[in-house]
Amino acid sequence: MPSLVASISDFFWSVVSVFLSLFHSIFAVLQSILALVQDAFSSVLQLAQSSAKLLLDLFQGITGFILSNIVLLVVIGVGYYIYNAKYNQGTRNRIKK
Repeated sequence: MPSLVASISDFFWSVVSVFLSLFHSIFAVLQSILALVQDAFSSVLQLAQSSAKLLLDLFQGITGFILSNIVLLVVIGVGYYIYNAKYNQGTRNRIKK
């Protein structure tokens, strides 16, 4: 009879071990997802910081002054083009008629 009790006990602990392993696997997956989100957020902040440093380094000195004026003129030109393309569509059709 002791072998029957030992077999049932081993079977029970095997089933418990399977469920514990499943729990640990689910916990590990959730932990890795959390680490992924944290790393992605950290990377986005690092990218923003590097971009800000690039702009500050770019716009220093005389060459930076000239480059900033060129960039400003390009931004104003693009903004003017987008504004005209969006708000003057109806006027083109009225003029052609």
